[in-house]
Amino acid sequence: MAVPTMSGIYEIVNLANGKRYIGSAVSIDRRWREHLRHLRAGKHKNRYLQAAWLKYGEGAFAFRVLAEHAVADLIAQEQRPASSTLVA
Repeated sequence: MAVPTMSGIYEIVNLANGKRYIGSAVSIDRRWREHLRHLRAGKHKNRYLQAAWLKYGEGAFAFRVLAEHAVADLIAQEQRPASSTLVA
């Protein structure tokens, strides 16, 4: 029996300056692997994230799942202000 894929909202945090890339994915695990592959190859679609990756190095970044959501709710939840999706 296959393990269900987690869908939801995630962030990639630059630990050196606190800047964040927030995204949503039907499969968070698969999306993280895609981000890593593109960043490591120097071909990420977000030029600011790619530039920071090259400047600070892979060790300066953390990947965090912010919330799990049903696939139908992903885009609406991703567009909410960060303060309303984070729990302190």
